[in-house]
Order: sequence, then C-alpha cells, then structure tokens
Amino acid sequence: MVYLSRHVNCIDPNCSLKPDPLPPRVLPKTEEAVHNFRCGRCLLTCSICGTKEVTAFSKSYIKNKIYVARNIRCNECSHPACTSPDCRTCKSCRDIKCNRFSCAKTPVPLRARWRPQTLEGVQNFKCAHCTEQTSHAYKCIGCKKMKDAKVFDAAAITAYITRWYRNKLLCQECLEQGRTIRDTKLYSCRLCNRALGRAKFCTIDMNKFQQGLLRSLQCTECKVADDVE
Repeated sequence: MVYLSRHVNCIDPNCSLKPDPLPPRVLPKTEEAVHNFRCGRCLLTCSICGTKEVTAFSKSYIKNKIYVARNIRCNECSHPACTSPDCRTCKSCRDIKCNRFSCAKTPVPLRARWRPQTLEGVQNFKCAHCTEQTSHAYKCIGCKKMKDAKVFDAAAITAYITRWYRNKLLCQECLEQGRTIRDTKLYSCRLCNRALGRAKFCTIDMNKFQQGLLRSLQCTECKVADDVE
C-alpha cells in the first residue's frame, strides 16, 4: 500500500500530508526508473533476518542509508547481543567497556569485518570478551596483537578476566622491551639506537624528555656502560 505522504515512517492510510521530496542522489533519472521506483518502506528489508518493521531500524539509518546501502541491516543484525550465557557485557549498548548500572544507550553498529554475515552467525554471536575467553587468546595493548595466554603473566590474566573493562594486558615481549600499561610507546636511545619502552630509561630523563627539556634519551644500560668506562 502506498500512502499519500510517501514517507517510510508513515503508516496512516488516511495520511493527507504532501509527499516529501527525495534526496537528489536517489531521484529516478529516466521514465523507466520512475515506473520501477520502490519506496523506502519496500526497500526497508534487513538482508540478514528479513524483518521489515520500521521500529527495528534506527531513524538515522532510515534517513541516511535507506536508498544507498547495499546490504540493509536492522539494529539487531548490525550489533547482535552476545549469546554466551555467562556474558557480562552490557545488554543495552553492548559495549564491552560499559560498566554503567542502568545503561539505556542503543547499540552502535559493529565495524563491517566484525559483523556476522548470516542469520546463523547472528544467532551464535559472541562479543569480543567472550571470544577471547573461549579461544584463550588475548590482545596485548603494546603490540596490538592477539596472542596465546602463555605469553602473559598468569596473575595479570586473572585480574583481566575479573575486571576486563578496566585492566589491560602486556605480553612478555613488550614487557622485556620496557613498555608499561600507561605508556606503550617506544623511544630511541641515542647511543645504541634501540627502540625501548620508558622502563628502560631513567625516570628523571624521561620526564624531562616528555616536557621538552631533553632532545634525546639514553637508556640505563648505556648509562651504566659509560659510568664503568
């Protein structure tokens, strides 16, 4: 049924509003396109679950993507709820970092590479936190890589699992480089030219360097070697 207003949100068969003008980018360019034109309501079909309910889509999605998106997705298929029974991820916004007691935010669509591509994938979806626990692989905040639990400190993993939204992990390799949880950057030593974390430098020198009072850094090993000589 086509309503007079021709607006995707209008469900009143007695609507007397004037038709809303379409955005220039979606206006039919030929007479054939005019005859074969499909309104927003007919185009509004989730490519995953097939739902056509207007309330299943966000207003911004309907406004901005209804005529241009190739694969239209409803809110649930854009960011499904985690199916793990013991999942502690927020059920409202579904953000693994959310720790609000009474959250009322709507889910933000996942990035394309993380979205499930099938209905089965939506029904069996697991959040990033539950995926890490299942695979026993964790992300190091230093090198930004997923690594096996064996390369992390056991106590750090226990703390991470308990309070995963607050605690972070550093792999053994990054710890040996001198990286810290608060500062994962690498700095160059002017003598040995190695890229090292802040723990490998004198605290006073590092503070002066970050304040712009020092132009270059010298690691503690090189300093000790200089003192011995």
